[in-house]
Amino acid sequence: MRRTPQEKKQLSYTKDRRNAYGENDKSSRKNIPRSRAQAHRANRHFDAQTLKKSTGLVDAVFADRADQQVRTHRRRTFRKSPDTALGEYVKWKLAKRNTPAPGHPSTNVRRADPIESASTPSGADDTSVAHGNQAFKRHDPRASPSQRLTSRAIFDDLAPAGHPIHSE
Repeated sequence: MRRTPQEKKQLSYTKDRRNAYGENDKSSRKNIPRSRAQAHRANRHFDAQTLKKSTGLVDAVFADRADQQVRTHRRRTFRKSPDTALGEYVKWKLAKRNTPAPGHPSTNVRRADPIESASTPSGADDTSVAHGNQAFKRHDPRASPSQRLTSRAIFDDLAPAGHPIHSE
């Protein structure tokens, strides 16, 4: 079954994962075995400490209590947690990028959501046209001069003859 590029991208957003834990993504290669070993080591240490108390002259009640304590003690375990889905990670990253720093005026312009645009074909909305990685609005007053020039090139052949874009 052949997939379209849009379907491939949407599948990538749902299936691919990104490490959002805040550490180097390559460090998991060492940290996962280290965490597992640490949990096993703690369990062995507890068992050794508890059973060491019951050595020497054997008191049946004390030995039975130590054995019971070892068996009923809640063992330390290590569970891997999955990384964040790529789609969620991209949304978080864009929201973080579009949030101004404290005390700093926002100069960022809200970008189109790439996850939504991957699922809907570009050009479905007649007020914008996708060009490269940017979507240009026809009457966006916040557009920079370079965007207006680029949007003019895009709309020259799309806009009707009396459209305001030709009068500038």
